[in-house]
Parts: sequence; C-alpha cells; structure tokens
Amino acid sequence: MAARLFLGVFSPVAGTPTPGGGPLGPGLFLFLFRLFFAGFLFLPVLFLYVLVLFFGLRLVLAFLALLLPLASDA
Repeated sequence: MAARLFLGVFSPVAGTPTPGGGPLGPGLFLFLFRLFFAGFLFLPVLFLYVLVLFFGLRLVLAFLALLLPLASDA
C-alpha cells in the first residue's frame, strides 16, 4: 500500500499522461503531497515500531545478562 502510494504518481502505462503532469512528468506537487501525507499517516506506526524494538532489545539483553553468570560458573 505504501509503495503504491509513493509510486502511484507514476503512470502505470508508459507514455500516458497522469493528473498533475507538467514539465516534470508525473507532477512534483502531487508527489510531495503524497510523500508528506503518507509520512503523516505512518508516523504513529513508526513511533510504535521504534518503541517495540527498543523495549524488545532491552528484554533480550536483560535475559542474556541473567544467563551469563550461570555460564561463567560452569
């Protein structure tokens, strides 16, 4: 969906004009609008993704820290 949103400014058929076309082809303003609109939509998802990665990494490191003393006693 995101790739289609970003790449949707390009014509699916070579040589056919797209809405908002001009000297730059697909239209710079349409591309920028879709870029910022998609970024606005996916910012909360990106924030949650970073939180999950951060706390997941902390859990993995804490688990390894619990196992390391056991390995050194062997």
